[in-house]
Amino acid sequence: MRTKDENKLFAIFDATVSLTAKVGIAGLKMSLIAKEADIAAGTIYLYYKNKQDLLNAVYANLKSEGIFSVIGRIEHLPIQVQLFRLWEVAFEYHVANNNKSIFIEQFELSPMISPENKILEEDSISYLQKTLEEAKKKGIVKPIDNHIIISLILGFMKHLVVQATKDVLDTNEEVKLLCYSMCWDAIRIINNE
Repeated sequence: MRTKDENKLFAIFDATVSLTAKVGIAGLKMSLIAKEADIAAGTIYLYYKNKQDLLNAVYANLKSEGIFSVIGRIEHLPIQVQLFRLWEVAFEYHVANNNKSIFIEQFELSPMISPENKILEEDSISYLQKTLEEAKKKGIVKPIDNHIIISLILGFMKHLVVQATKDVLDTNEEVKLLCYSMCWDAIRIINNE
């Protein structure tokens, strides 16, 4: 069996992500990815049996980069600090990796996502849900449905990311703290300070 060339794998992943930002998941073709990666069209099939297999591999790889990279280092911190670090890491990741964010968002909505990757998608939100539940029990966060809280935070963040990537908004430390504070003020119980 032939060993996988890491450089070709990186080129395939990078081409898939950057093309998704240009043509969308539906517009991706294996031949287009091969051309963008500067490899022969048949080479992709040495690594992946089809487009769905490739997209699921790219997604699994990308999910390991975001908030999963920080969870083990923040679990011992106070809840407000955990929520801030999750927000900060997610925000910075999405601003710095706009094409990856576009890929993740589109792929999570596509019918091509594997059952294993659906679990990864759920796991990325479950830590946040667990932390919010703990904060509610301690009287730190308003007793609002987690789906509403997460939609408020992620929706606001996604719009900020778009503004930052279009250079409409300067995302310096002061702005990041202000934006997080606005999210925090929306969900916290004020008399608990």
